[in-house]
Amino acid sequence: MRETRGPRTAFCCTTLGYRAAHSVNASSEAPVVATHTCRRKRVSPWKVYSRSWTRLQLNMASYQVRGLRSEELEAWLEFVYGVFKDAKGTAAPPRSYFLRHVENDPGAVERLSEDILVAVGEQDKFIGSLRIFRRRVYLKGSAVSAAGIGEVSVASAYRRQGIASRLLEEASTRMRAAGFALSFLHTSSSESLYRSLGWISVPQKFVRVVREVAHSHRDHIETLALGSEVEIQRCSEAYAEFASRFDGCIVRDDPAYWQRWVRAESGDTEWNDANLTPFRLQTRTKEAYAILQKREDAIHVREFVVRLCGLKRAGLYLDAFLARAVSPDVRQVCAVLAAPLLPLIGGSSAVLETTEDHGYMYRALLEQDAGQQALPEMDRHVFWATDAF
Repeated sequence: MRETRGPRTAFCCTTLGYRAAHSVNASSEAPVVATHTCRRKRVSPWKVYSRSWTRLQLNMASYQVRGLRSEELEAWLEFVYGVFKDAKGTAAPPRSYFLRHVENDPGAVERLSEDILVAVGEQDKFIGSLRIFRRRVYLKGSAVSAAGIGEVSVASAYRRQGIASRLLEEASTRMRAAGFALSFLHTSSSESLYRSLGWISVPQKFVRVVREVAHSHRDHIETLALGSEVEIQRCSEAYAEFASRFDGCIVRDDPAYWQRWVRAESGDTEWNDANLTPFRLQTRTKEAYAILQKREDAIHVREFVVRLCGLKRAGLYLDAFLARAVSPDVRQVCAVLAAPLLPLIGGSSAVLETTEDHGYMYRALLEQDAGQQALPEMDRHVFWATDAF
């Protein structure tokens, strides 16, 4: 869901460190080049431009928005990857990144025409696209139907023509028709655009803390494989217990989602930089698990779950997980985690920094859910990086 501006060609939108690329502009239309011939007198092009502004605006009928056809999947992958590559260069995610987001999302292949929107121009050429991700999120203890927006892409040659806005409005229409109560996305560069279309920023707080690692308990930690139905069921139950305490966590009650999406996005798929590939750990008692990522600045806690019976030991479990991520001679580590976890882990965390990511945005889609009461509360807001797209 995240976004960052590219070199005057596109914006970018992620998650998992990769960012989708698209071109957006608050203006819904833009002038196109036109010629004008006058008898005996040359008319300034600027006067023609001024007098004929409405006539010169983009003809919205010059492209159409429709669902992706199943036989167009390969071409769509090439298009989206190309837009990202233009915007991000060598930092762009590989083509396989977009493919696995389709293949590992249960039901996505069967719903291509419903969930992937494309703007097509002459000769059915792709000029823009976005994807709807069908999810449910925990909100005030209940599971709420929600649809994510991601992989928004507009070719650089067609930016500033309102294509992204039209795609987003069509997506909103489809989400309402499908009965979704909420829409969510992440952006780091185009908050004003989404705000103008109805999305509201709900910041997520993160803290950078110093923790004393628990090397004496590192032998009680093992790798979480997620290779069996029993293991997935156990993790799913623990996750539901813990994640439902917060607002914004994705509901994961489908074993296929664990088997395919969670496994791929938490370590089974190697990142371009193998050193950044996340890894999964669990306690031998099966009371807690964590998904961590080692970066130069700190160890990032991408996900942390503790069963209710082990909440009193949450801080100890986290410190043991961190111990497995560093060498035995390291006594203290810097960790980055969601701020709402702090009261649960307790201990003597030295908070070095608190940041707020204002790019998380939500939009109530149904009238009965309109207003702040239908949105996550900032102090309870947690979105695990594992579920990012």
